[in-house]
Amino acid sequence: MPFSPIFMKDAVFEISGTDYAGEVSSVRFTAASSQVDFKGLKPASKFTESTDPTYTCVVAYGQDFENAQSFANALLDLAGTTVPVTFVPKASGTVQFTANLSIIPGDIGGDVDTYATASVTLGSDAPVKGTYTPGP
Repeated sequence: MPFSPIFMKDAVFEISGTDYAGEVSSVRFTAASSQVDFKGLKPASKFTESTDPTYTCVVAYGQDFENAQSFANALLDLAGTTVPVTFVPKASGTVQFTANLSIIPGDIGGDVDTYATASVTLGSDAPVKGTYTPGP
């Protein structure tokens, strides 16, 4: 079976129809769950179950507050809302992931003599894998 790993170089990251991929340097959906064990006083009394996963989406980005339509400003403007997102890891590919993100504002500012960057961890429902069809 051929294997072709994704090289994160040309992607799509749309929130409510606006593609912010040019401002974003990393997108990572992460599932978190845990295992719960029970062990009774008999040797055969051992049970393990996994909890349902919860998801977050960590987005790293460059800060631009001068452009009213920038991703950094969108985080401020949309704070407290839930918005649909489409993530296409390979813009020339056919796979997309959609989810709803709970928006919070990101950092403001940074260090001297470098670009102001930040990352934000947004609450997410489970990403749904689908087929990507590029628009016009």
